[in-house]
Amino acid sequence: METQINEVLRECRLRAGLKQSELAERLSIDQAVISNVERGKTPPSYTLVKQWARATRSTDIIGMDLGGNDGWKKFRKLEEAVKHARTLLDVSFMRIRRR
Repeated sequence: METQINEVLRECRLRAGLKQSELAERLSIDQAVISNVERGKTPPSYTLVKQWARATRSTDIIGMDLGGNDGWKKFRKLEEAVKHARTLLDVSFMRIRRR
């Protein structure tokens, strides 16, 4: 199972206890944008990801230094690290289950 940015952003919103419409209002964007991003229909811009993190008080999740010209690359690298960690956890869980 691969974690995508849309899943991370959705979890940030849910953890903040916000409806899509409430987050959209905080970000001054249309609710349809929130919906499309969360469903993976529209990839979010780097700026939107940072605004989303601030609006949902999720800077602990997306709060690393992503600035500079390569901020998005750093974010994608983080996604890959999370994907790898989940794979390792899944394999470990399967080994434990077999015992």
